[in-house]
Amino acid sequence: MSSKFELLPLVDMDGILTEDERRRIIKRLHSMLSWVGSSIPEFEVIDGITIDLRKAITELILKPELTKEDIVLARNLAKGIGAREHYLEETIIHGDITEEEALALLEEARGLLRAIEELENIEDRGEANQVKETILSKVDDEKRWKQFLNRIKE
Repeated sequence: MSSKFELLPLVDMDGILTEDERRRIIKRLHSMLSWVGSSIPEFEVIDGITIDLRKAITELILKPELTKEDIVLARNLAKGIGAREHYLEETIIHGDITEEEALALLEEARGLLRAIEELENIEDRGEANQVKETILSKVDDEKRWKQFLNRIKE
């Protein structure tokens, strides 16, 4: 059941960002699946480097097999995006910004949260592939041992 607070509009568009409006925006950002329907930002500056974020994530998603380097890249990218999202959140909470700027930061932060979710899925897929490779390697080792033991018996 929704609380009365959740049903209020995020801002009243009078030009002044109040503490209640800040809290509503942050609550929306922290709500479960707040990123659903958001677009991953096309470009993002992380650690002073402009990254074609949408392209990088799409390429990782479409890769049929992920390498260890891909997983490390996804993990590092998610970490950098997380830092940027945290900065945006702090700006909404404490920054000297207008309502319009706060809403724009909310949308950017939601897009970054979606990007992080996509990268975590990539990382999970990569880890699943590594587990699969480990199991197949153990099966191959067992087969070789069995063949070796059979040759010794003969």
